[in-house]
Amino acid sequence: MVLAHVAIGYSPQKSVLPYAFLTAARETDGSQPQLAVPDSFLFEDAGYVAFHSDTTKPDRTSLYFRSSPQGTASHGAADNNAFVFVSQGEDILINSGFYGSWTHEHFAQWTRHTMSKNALTMQLASGRSGVGQSQHFKDGVFQNTIYDSAESKGKLVNYYAGTGADRWRIATGDATAAYRYFDEGTGAWQPLLDSAIRTVAYLKGATDNDPAVVFIYDYAHSEQPRTWELNFHSLTAPVVTGNSIRIKTANRRTGAEFFTCIDYHGPKGSFTGITKLPDTKDIPEPMPSNYVVTQWHTRFRQSAESKYFYALTVIRENCPADPMARSPVGVSLPKNARIEATVDGKNIVFNQGRVDF
Repeated sequence: MVLAHVAIGYSPQKSVLPYAFLTAARETDGSQPQLAVPDSFLFEDAGYVAFHSDTTKPDRTSLYFRSSPQGTASHGAADNNAFVFVSQGEDILINSGFYGSWTHEHFAQWTRHTMSKNALTMQLASGRSGVGQSQHFKDGVFQNTIYDSAESKGKLVNYYAGTGADRWRIATGDATAAYRYFDEGTGAWQPLLDSAIRTVAYLKGATDNDPAVVFIYDYAHSEQPRTWELNFHSLTAPVVTGNSIRIKTANRRTGAEFFTCIDYHGPKGSFTGITKLPDTKDIPEPMPSNYVVTQWHTRFRQSAESKYFYALTVIRENCPADPMARSPVGVSLPKNARIEATVDGKNIVFNQGRVDF
């Protein structure tokens, strides 16, 4: 099957509430029926996609993806083409940052930024890193705050949710219009990128107890060479081994610990460091509050500048405790944007906005 910027459409599910994809499954004593919630859902107008292993189970796997026409207007963050990943009901890869108030320094200078999400950023020739969407440019300098506007937008261009034995769940976002900066001096938007495409593909386990595999494919182009960056955020400190990071998580219900592996495949680079939030001088402190928890920011940075960036990030549930254990996912990287992956007898090919599976 092929997805190549297909028209998006879906049949509304009766008796499904709009917040259903965010709420935990309702547990009952059997006297009341479970809320019927599909395990995949598209909110096209808002630019959200949600894929779940089983919405009736609190210990489910969930993948959320956003590429929204609403941009950074109002309380929107500069997070088009960003994703969030949950495994066994536990937050693994999160949207980092804290909200103290609309005008609070940390919220304005970190939480709303692209670099605070699981998203693509870049380092410019000037050396400034973490540059992303809806940047505010004033007096020849990129500001620490983003520019509020619906003009800095993304859009969903592919959506597929298999049923029955078909375990693929796929969505593609085009955030090219979001990777721009607003020049306050001229009053005009200027492009940072000529293309910013991301596809997320979720392969459900064959049974409820089998681990899932998630593929995050990135394709970007700029006429000006960039040093490309991928950002990851977690609630526990990852351990770096080569081009992979491992996150250990304890299940709050059972106490059992499990690992999630995140493997990078693409142009040469390295995980440049792990930063603890909010305990860093580079990121404004959040407003003191009981809800503030430790978060970790990990960034992969390409070794050299280039005009094109294409890479595949593979997320594996319940991966082995041994960091040297071989991954069951095979990835082929030819010298172009086409990337092929194979796992569990399933094959998928990414090529810019096209997906074959």
